[in-house]
Amino acid sequence: MFPKCNLAVTGWVWRSMRKLFLLLSLLLSHAAHLEGKKDNQFIWKP
Repeated sequence: MFPKCNLAVTGWVWRSMRKLFLLLSLLLSHAAHLEGKKDNQFIWKP
């Protein structure tokens, strides 16, 4: 039913969204990690 170019675009969008989602979850976990260490880290910040 779908043309090949359409399918390729859909696959590319899907991969990009998966990459973005992985990056976002990484950033969120990193932010949560920093949030947990905030008391220790930001006192020593010059």
